[in-house]
Amino acid sequence: MYADDTNLSVTGESASDIEVRLNTELENVHEWLTANKLTLNTEKTEYMIIGSYKRISNLQKEDEIKIRIGDNEIKRVKTTKSRGIVIDENLAWKENIDNLSVKV
Repeated sequence: MYADDTNLSVTGESASDIEVRLNTELENVHEWLTANKLTLNTEKTEYMIIGSYKRISNLQKEDEIKIRIGDNEIKRVKTTKSRGIVIDENLAWKENIDNLSVKV
């Protein structure tokens, strides 16, 4: 059985702080899911860093966050769809508005 639509949020002062906190929380979730006979589909699992354009662009290549669940590295995305809303890393809402405009 799979657990769907789970979201985690962490904050931190630096990229390494966020990496440590998120990997710790993911390990806790992974243990809970395993204990309750649920599975996390790591192929569909993704993470996004949310912040201002300036702060995100200031992340250097060496600051790149590595998020893992067990032996599986989780991919970073710049946009995602959650409960029908398109969210981008800058919370600009342009893609969500464009998506709604097409439907209308």
